[in-house]
Amino acid sequence: MQAIEQALISFFEQVAQKNKSWLKKLKQEQCFSVDQWRWCFTLPDLYLFLQHQDDIYGSIDYKQFRQLIFNSPINQAVKLYGAEITITDNQARVDRSGYALVWLARNLQHMQTDALKFVHITDPHLLDQPEETFHSLNTRKNLEAVLSDSLMRYPDIDFLLFTGDISQTGSEESYTLFNSLVQQYDLPIYCIPGNHDTPELLQHVIPNCPDKSINIIQSDKFSLVLLNSRVENREHGMITQHCLQQLEEHLKNGEDQFNIIAIHHPPVLINSRWLDEIGLLNKTEFLQTINKYPRNTLLLFGHVHQEIDQQLDNLRLLATPSTCYQFKANSEYMHRIDTPSAAYRFVKLSTKNNIETKVHYVE
Repeated sequence: MQAIEQALISFFEQVAQKNKSWLKKLKQEQCFSVDQWRWCFTLPDLYLFLQHQDDIYGSIDYKQFRQLIFNSPINQAVKLYGAEITITDNQARVDRSGYALVWLARNLQHMQTDALKFVHITDPHLLDQPEETFHSLNTRKNLEAVLSDSLMRYPDIDFLLFTGDISQTGSEESYTLFNSLVQQYDLPIYCIPGNHDTPELLQHVIPNCPDKSINIIQSDKFSLVLLNSRVENREHGMITQHCLQQLEEHLKNGEDQFNIIAIHHPPVLINSRWLDEIGLLNKTEFLQTINKYPRNTLLLFGHVHQEIDQQLDNLRLLATPSTCYQFKANSEYMHRIDTPSAAYRFVKLSTKNNIETKVHYVE
């Protein structure tokens, strides 16, 4: 049994290191899903696969294999190579549940640095088909152009941050389209849902997307706090009491952290009546929670399709224009405009509360 355990750990270590031979074999199996971030599997499928790869696994039955999986230090082994095993679909029975080996090597929690550089992208409003248009705009082409320009201009960023309305339709097809655009870039991607999104489907593409709880990605000096403000079938936003309590607990315990908070709906008024009516409804409670613990904090949001830059005490608030159409500023009613064009924001932070940022428009 010891030899089988060693073979099993060795297999997972090689996958954690993205061994090309093993990844090719895994991708050929219809029962597995493999992309640049993770390999998804079930235990019965993994057992059958390994039996075809090495005769050593033929000497144990499935029950013994399952015991070996849970009793072996596999997660400790793969973490040495910047990966971890997680549950992706908990069905209350291990044989039916889905699991994933997630590659984390370049993620924020592995960075030990006094500065961060990232690109903020928001509100792509992707449709189901690549050539479909939305108000005469091909939203897929716009996002493709923004990704290309931003990563050509800033090739050494630490991650990409998307703040919602990835999709206009909330469909699986639109998120498949999104995945086809971002999967070619080898860097961490963090994402929150917007009012048009379907969080559980978006999570299939970006596992760190929050839904009923906040998601906190921490390094030694920085924390990225991902919040879901989406309200089912509504345009306005709301943060649940559960998430507010989680946020306060994090802020209370993270005295030395520079916090980057991402949310879709604006927690401040922006002097456009119709947008102010569909912003974050409990904005006062949200901001009071943050202001209880005054320290370096940057808050980024989407939804407004225009550039916003405000300072409230120690809190800097930034909104970035959409990769889709923009909204006319200071407008009483909705007014879409084609210019300025699709945009993104570059952000550079230091632990000394220096925030450098610039919005780029892509023709």
